[in-house]
Amino acid sequence: MDLQGFDRDKGLLDFVDKIGEAFENRLIKGPFKADYVGTFRLDLDAPKDVVNAVGKALNAGALIHVPMTGGSSDSLLRGLQGQRFRVSYALAPRHSLLLTLGDFVWLSNLTSRVELSEQGTAQSSFFDTEQSNGNSH
Repeated sequence: MDLQGFDRDKGLLDFVDKIGEAFENRLIKGPFKADYVGTFRLDLDAPKDVVNAVGKALNAGALIHVPMTGGSSDSLLRGLQGQRFRVSYALAPRHSLLLTLGDFVWLSNLTSRVELSEQGTAQSSFFDTEQSNGNSH
């Protein structure tokens, strides 16, 4: 699984930022979708360094485990792969993320969407100071 630029030597915040940026790109720069996706599941075949980074981010409070509906209370003790997570409420504003859970995406699918960060934004920001014709307010 390629985290598109994640360098494990840069630290844990870089790892969480890559995930947050991917969610932000999906939400703001991608085409509009009525169903919000605000959580990810760790792939069953995730490399050990990614699993370790998710575990450390979970322990640090940067990621939050989202228990599966109807799942057992000890499911997280069986391993991180296949589990559902979200960026913490404290870090969500850093990437303009909603505080609702929404649906999930597999981490490998989320981080493979780099093309969104390279194209222009599809939606105007609420705080844009210029109209589309270039005049100031």
